[in-house]
Amino acid sequence: MNPEDRLDKLEWELSYMKRRYRRLLGGVLIVVVAAVVLIGEPLDGFVQSNVADEIVAHRFILKDEQGQVRAVLGMKDGDAALILLDEQGEVRVRLSVSEGGEPILTLLDPQEKLRAGLSVFDEKTTFTLLDAQGKGSVSLLAFDEGAGLALLDAQGKRRAKLSVSDKGSALALQDPQERYRAFLSVSDEKSATYFESALRLLDPDGKTLWMAP
Repeated sequence: MNPEDRLDKLEWELSYMKRRYRRLLGGVLIVVVAAVVLIGEPLDGFVQSNVADEIVAHRFILKDEQGQVRAVLGMKDGDAALILLDEQGEVRVRLSVSEGGEPILTLLDPQEKLRAGLSVFDEKTTFTLLDAQGKGSVSLLAFDEGAGLALLDAQGKRRAKLSVSDKGSALALQDPQERYRAFLSVSDEKSATYFESALRLLDPDGKTLWMAP
């Protein structure tokens, strides 16, 4: 698989992450974590004789002094999730592990819009940054053979891709319609598709305007 094809997977990874984040934001998982303090009894005695070996529950809630929920730990649709909220009760951090064992970390702004995500799918690690409109701006993908970086514009269109693999490296520039307009590649081996080092410019129809060597 060439570098361009590998970077194309970034779009799928970003779309999949956003779908899962919306589903995770669909419900708050809650249970109260309670600690019982025996008045007048020494703390060391309480620790030695009153701490259970384990607490079993489906969900937990942590509240601050004002009674505001600040953290939630629980299960939802087969996913184990930890949710952290700010003083206004807005979800700001979500850490979850899906039923299939896929870990996802998401960071949200005060309006609960997704702004950053880190995930591992099929042994590929993806880090994504989004703008205030929730559109992808930067996606970084790491896989066994190398890594890829994609940059998107304000409309969420991919405009630049950079990839590095065991076959070489490539930089691709795209127009607002995501059509490839320029390629710069350095390959470790010459093939019918890639030269050892090449620069190619294309028109909107994908036809080569200029190429070197």
